[in-house]
Amino acid sequence: MINQGIKYIISLFLFFTINTLLQAQSNFMVSYTNTKAVGDEQVLDLNGVNIEWRTFIKKSNFSASISAGFQMSARSDFNREIDSGIISSDVKNLRIVPTTFGINYHFRKGKFFEPYIGISGVSYYMTRDLYFSLLRQTQDNRQTATLEEWNFGISPEVGVITKIFDKVNVFANIEYHHVFGDKPPFNFQFMSFNVGLIF
Repeated sequence: MINQGIKYIISLFLFFTINTLLQAQSNFMVSYTNTKAVGDEQVLDLNGVNIEWRTFIKKSNFSASISAGFQMSARSDFNREIDSGIISSDVKNLRIVPTTFGINYHFRKGKFFEPYIGISGVSYYMTRDLYFSLLRQTQDNRQTATLEEWNFGISPEVGVITKIFDKVNVFANIEYHHVFGDKPPFNFQFMSFNVGLIF
């Protein structure tokens, strides 16, 4: 856990150092996020927030970005086998903390209506609480357990920025998250819908 934290601190330091060297236009973005699973394996509905720092690469239409979010669901149903044959469909408190590093292309930079596309590498910290059936207790007779895992993936996105005001503007985007890995329960894909403000 400490090693992961050190890696993130170094990554953030490098990002802001490069940003300073480029001396380019930068934006700070804050958004509300709603997430839905893609596919039939899960019923997933999460809500949360996301913050992003985006900077243009010199005077081009390309920008680099770093973001972090927090998403949580009061209840999600996973119909799959967990560990040694224990089946649980009663899942609560699913939490996902995605951290992304990406690059974006803005089609009409500086215009009132500015669409863009992007691709990001993502690390995911995920936890969830399981509530087991009385007939399928764990080895130490517990009926609850918290699973946590780090995972990685990629996330293409499409979005639009509207230039309504001088200082604060509105943006919206859709992200598809493809999570790598073959270990249940966290090898799933999901869509995130973001709406927020850009400064």
